[in-house]
Amino acid sequence: LPVLMRYARDNDVEVTKASLRALRPLVALSEVPELISIFKKAKDDSQNLALNALVSACKRSDPPEKAGKQVFAELEKLDDWDAREPWKRVLVAMGYLPALPVIEQGLLERDSGKVQSTIRLLSQWPGPEPIDALIKTGRAPSYAKVVLRSVFSLLALSKDNEKRAVWLEQIQPWVSSDQEKRQLISLAIETYDHRSLALLEKYSADSNSEIAEEARTGAGRLKHNMRW
Repeated sequence: LPVLMRYARDNDVEVTKASLRALRPLVALSEVPELISIFKKAKDDSQNLALNALVSACKRSDPPEKAGKQVFAELEKLDDWDAREPWKRVLVAMGYLPALPVIEQGLLERDSGKVQSTIRLLSQWPGPEPIDALIKTGRAPSYAKVVLRSVFSLLALSKDNEKRAVWLEQIQPWVSSDQEKRQLISLAIETYDHRSLALLEKYSADSNSEIAEEARTGAGRLKHNMRW
């Protein structure tokens, strides 16, 4: 490991890249400061590889909070949007909760590109924590669809039936395509709550007979599982 870390700073770009690839499954908390330094000095492909190695080190850290604190400190030093993005990516990948409110501030930007970038980034969070902020953003029609896709991916990570049912109700008005309906139905079937059953019963009357049948079957399955 020390040899690979040294080679990761080599003047030969190919040596650096090969070392960073090899480091990913090996690094942990003790390598985080060095990887931060390597990332800050790297360029082009080497920078992406250094960032991937840093993500791996942070996720393998014990406790992860110590690694997250170091990365968060780097984020807070910066004001430039583009310069902050890689650090946010690491913090999102490891689900560092103290950074979430700072990252969610990107949803309030006037620049729609920055808002959409933040929505897509938050869809990679390893838990359901960003859902409320995303749904609030989705109430603006221009963001509803991109938020819907992000929330769908996060809902599967929630084990709280009541919260999942409420979130499903909130995003249902944005659902229009058959694919979106199927995603909603699939999530509702696995959400043991009367609100989910109501959504399934609503789609049992869908104009698409296949969607309607899926919803009816799902409602029957949900009733059975809830012993209604």
